[in-house]
Order: sequence, then structure tokens, then C-alpha cells
Amino acid sequence: GIFALAARGGVFNGGGRKTDESLDLTGCISLACLVCCLIVSLVHAGDWGVFSFKGLFFPGAGILAGLVFVRNARRSPSPLFDLKLLEIRLFVMPLVASLVLFMALFTLIFMMPFYLSLACGFSPAQTGMTMIVPFLFLIVVSPVSGSLADRLGSRGLCGAGMGCLALALFLLGGLTPEQGLLNVLLRLALAGFGTAMFISPNAAVIMGAVPADRRGIASGAVATARNLGMVMGVAISSSIFTYTFTRLAPGGGLDQFQPEMTPLFMAGFRRVMLAGAFMAGLGVFITFARGAENKACQKN
Repeated sequence: GIFALAARGGVFNGGGRKTDESLDLTGCISLACLVCCLIVSLVHAGDWGVFSFKGLFFPGAGILAGLVFVRNARRSPSPLFDLKLLEIRLFVMPLVASLVLFMALFTLIFMMPFYLSLACGFSPAQTGMTMIVPFLFLIVVSPVSGSLADRLGSRGLCGAGMGCLALALFLLGGLTPEQGLLNVLLRLALAGFGTAMFISPNAAVIMGAVPADRRGIASGAVATARNLGMVMGVAISSSIFTYTFTRLAPGGGLDQFQPEMTPLFMAGFRRVMLAGAFMAGLGVFITFARGAENKACQKN
């Protein structure tokens, strides 16, 4: 962090375009409230009930925060987010696809360590080494996919990548504790390969679709979609698994896990993986529905 700060001062100092725009505090606060209320609602919906006070309060507060955010964005001279960007199809659709991809991916990231350690009996070291696999593909394949997108276009690559992730999650839903490590590694590799094929071309389309003076906002939107997808994926996975496991094992929890609970665990695990596969399948549709990028986007 210190090195990055020093590099920023030495390399980028004086290179930016100075403006008189101030920080949009109202936009920041309302967006933070919206995201917090959304996550809390997703995590606790099963425990609270839809029509309980908390079950109604937090979604209502989130909607109110969203309305404040939109109203402020329309009136503020320097809003946190420029609503005119929502008129650009090649900005909105890939952004939504990115959100969906990270939601689907983090169903896997959240549940697989539990599967490996509890159902398969892996040690923490074995679990950690196994979970490295998809991230290795992100390191190796992402630069290649970006280069291919410059030559072939991004829609096919993004759709194929999302499809690979959907297939990997569907196959993970068919795992049993008795299947060997190779079966797990192949599925994780497919998920990592698909994710890597998607991320770079999709981000390039988003950045190329917006005006140059709005790329900072676009970059922030990409980061927000990514992080929101991560937390939503974990929240949805947790809710699905908790609902399934507690219904099958009343009064039980993973902190009291016993080997005889493995079939109950696998029931919840399969539901989460299939939910992730459904999300990624929806992402394939969104990716192809956005249309092909124009020549200006490819040039940028």
C-alpha cells in the first residue's frame, strides 16, 4: 500500500485533469445505506420472515435509500454516479453480467471450503491448496482472453466464459464426498477458466462504451458491481444453505457437524451449486442480449 501510494505520487502527480467537483456525500451515504440494507435483508430473510417488522423495515429502508440516491444523482452538480450512463446499452448490460458472474462465482467460493473440509475430510492445508486452482486460471488466462477479445470481439468470449462457469457449478452440484480429488480439481479449473475468459473482455467493453471523461465513474461502477456480486453471492448462498440444512437437521448447525450429517450437508450444498448455475445461465443470456460492441468500442 505504501509503495502504491509513493508510485502514484511519483508517476501520476500532475497528470490528471483538475476539476472543481466536490465529493458527493449524499450519494455516498445513500448508496452505502442501500447496499447495507440489501445485504442484511438477503442474509436474514429466512430467519425474520418476509412480513416481520425487520423483514419489512430493511427492504423498505433500502428502497428509500435508493430513491434518495437517484434523486440526488439527478440534482447534484457532481453526482457520485452519472445516470446518463444508464442510457448506454453496452455499459449497462455488461455491468449487470459482471454482477451476476460474481454472484455465481461466490456461491462456489463460499461453499467449497465447507464441502472439502466437512464432507471430504480435507485438512486446512489441503483445502487451501485446492481452492487455489480457479485463481491460477485467472492469473494465466485473463491476459490471453483480453488479447483475443481485441481480435475476435468480446461477446462470444464472455458468453463462453459465463457458460463454462454455469457448467462447472452444475457439475459441482453432482459431486459426492466419495469422488476423488481429480473430479473436484477439474470442476474448479473449469470455473476458473470460464471466469478468466469473461472478466477482461467484459471490462474492456464497459470502459470502451463510455465517454473518456466518464471512465473514472465507469471504473467505480465495475468495482461496485464486482464487490456487490461477491457479497450478494455469499448472502444468497448462506441463506439457501442455512434454510435447507436447518429444515433437515432441526437444532443443528455446522458448528455441531457430525459425520452422520453429511447427507444433509450435501443436500444444502447441491441446492447452492444449482442456484449458482442458474445465475450463471442467466448471465449467458444477459451477455448475448447486450449485442455486439461497435467499432468505436473496440478501438477504445
